[in-house]
Amino acid sequence: RHTTTEFSKMTTTVALLGGTGGVGKHFLDYALERGCKVRMLCRSPDKVEKESDDLTVLKGDATSLDDLKTVTEGADILVCCLGNKNKTLIMKKSAEGILELKKTKPELRVVFISSLGMGGSSPVVHFLLSVINFFIAGKDNVPDYDAADGLLTGVDKVVVVRPDALGEDPGKGKYLATLEDGMGNPFNGVLSKQDVALFFADLVSDTQYDGKAVQLYAAKKE
Repeated sequence: RHTTTEFSKMTTTVALLGGTGGVGKHFLDYALERGCKVRMLCRSPDKVEKESDDLTVLKGDATSLDDLKTVTEGADILVCCLGNKNKTLIMKKSAEGILELKKTKPELRVVFISSLGMGGSSPVVHFLLSVINFFIAGKDNVPDYDAADGLLTGVDKVVVVRPDALGEDPGKGKYLATLEDGMGNPFNGVLSKQDVALFFADLVSDTQYDGKAVQLYAAKKE
């Protein structure tokens, strides 16, 4: 499915994890531009550059159940743009916290970023990521993502998003989302983090992928 940016006004409260990262910053822009109220959990609030009357920044830890409960107070959807960094493994812990949170907030929708290759989506990509990460991020990095993916895939009202290789270039304003496993078309180029954020923003009002894992690729070049 291809989509382009549609700036519809929404009266939705979003709880955001990882809002200072590459995907998270773009998502925050989209969410506020579309009229959402955002409650953002952050270890270091001073890193948040965005200012808005619709943005509430809370100091906390995404792997803490108490902090997850706090940031999701009054929220319609929890958007997780987290990622392991500097060999600090948080993906499985954050997924475990979200599962516990869902026990008390079963109606809360969740969008959780994973990676292509996780959950059996592409054995080739999984192997390549394992080899690369062994030298760069450590041997436990990919297993941590895979464990988080497995914990949340198929959970009611949870969308697990598995983006292809990510790039920093400006987005195309569209993407290719599919439930089919496999690899993306290399001729379409690298998937921009901004377009991943666009997909996340679209999911705020689009429930068709709830309870499913979605592979996300760069859209065809014009």
